[in-house]
Amino acid sequence: MAEELIRWDEMPEFMLYNDQLCNIARAEIEKFLLEKDSVVTMAMVNNYVKNEIIKKPIKKKYIREHLASVIVIAFLKQVLSIDEIKKGIELMLNNYSPQEAYDMFSELIELEWDMIENGRTYDESKYNVHLVRATRCIANNIYVKRHLNQV
Repeated sequence: MAEELIRWDEMPEFMLYNDQLCNIARAEIEKFLLEKDSVVTMAMVNNYVKNEIIKKPIKKKYIREHLASVIVIAFLKQVLSIDEIKKGIELMLNNYSPQEAYDMFSELIELEWDMIENGRTYDESKYNVHLVRATRCIANNIYVKRHLNQV
């Protein structure tokens, strides 16, 4: 499969400024989403912090957890409201570590995309059922937008 999201262990270990966080997040998101749908701005990140969707930065610097959250939010915004995203993230983090939740999300986005593009199935029972459904919606949304963009 051509499209793969960065995994937690591949993310920078050093702290990032807001603009660096946005640039890395955009690069990852644009592997799947159309450019106009992949916008992540410093103001958006600040709003996510203000609305407690992501944790506050540490002395104006961001860590892996922030980067993972921004990537996930950008994808989920394709199919859910910000309030729904906040609830979904809280539910996932009640059951999984940030690393486990992010890596599962990344893997599912790739598996769902592979299923749409190539018809390959996978064992859904290994994953959180709600996350499977959310990533399926996202993958289908991306597929339709890409197709319509080509017409």
